[in-house]
Amino acid sequence: AGYGAQAMIATPHHPIPEFLYQLTKMLTDDNSTYIEWKEGRIYVYDPPALADNVLHRYFRHSKYASFQRQLNYFGFKKIAGKGKMSPCSYINENATDDIRSLLFIKRKTNGPKAAQAKRIGTESGGPSAGGRKRKAASSKKSQAQVIPSSQPSSNFVAQGANQPYEASLAKQQALLAAQQQQQQQQQQS
Repeated sequence: AGYGAQAMIATPHHPIPEFLYQLTKMLTDDNSTYIEWKEGRIYVYDPPALADNVLHRYFRHSKYASFQRQLNYFGFKKIAGKGKMSPCSYINENATDDIRSLLFIKRKTNGPKAAQAKRIGTESGGPSAGGRKRKAASSKKSQAQVIPSSQPSSNFVAQGANQPYEASLAKQQALLAAQQQQQQQQQQS
């Protein structure tokens, strides 16, 4: 499925969580025997085979339960399928029919509980040991910036989060301008 220049305007200009980047990549690669993005939903047709044949290519694990946990962290709800390893589908209220909407999803927070825990940690003179561990772990997690690719077979290209925002934005704008120009030329001929 090709993406037109108008749709690319909505590409996020912020770091994308690694899970969402890999999820999007997995859904755009040829894995439709196991998992598919359709009508704003993720359809998992064969969870055991997904775990055995696909997950390890995109994530540091091949455990379906870990994959489900990550989906849950990003607000996906299981809406079909009985049992842990039966075919099912997932929805997210922030997802649309456009697969790139996955890149805008924010990770769930605990709301008031998270804010209260943060206040308690700072009142005692700093973050707790658990808070320091989480901060260290989160700083190690890789994040990617997504830029639409002109190659039809790979719709997304990861750029390191180290790249300055302005340079990334300039590349995205140049790509958009080139694709718009190409479309205009095609329409004229």
